Amino acid sequence: DAKMVEPTLSTLKLNTGAAIPVFGLGTSGINKGQVGRAIDIAVRAGYRSFDTAWIYQNEEEIGESLNNLFKEGVVKREDLFLMSKLWSGHNAAGCVEQGC
Repeated sequence: DAKMVEPTLSTLKLNTGAAIPVFGLGTSGINKGQVGRAIDIAVRAGYRSFDTAWIYQNEEEIGESLNNLFKEGVVKREDLFLMSKLWSGHNAAGCVEQGC
């Protein structure tokens, strides 16, 4: 019989002192209409690191799901690591949004 093992997510310490999980959820290939639920399940399961990109065309739904989790008090924004990529063909000044 297989036994359930409580997963432990290891972290790496950044130069800022923050500890980033070595495992995260990649959102490439998760379709609209499904990615929000995947994010919700992952956060509730303990994931704190997420890989996104504009080209995946699902970032809006990811944001909506995360905002709902923040409002519910499930997780705080400062506890998450969100990574995205700027595609090399989309780096002209008019294609890039200003950072806050």
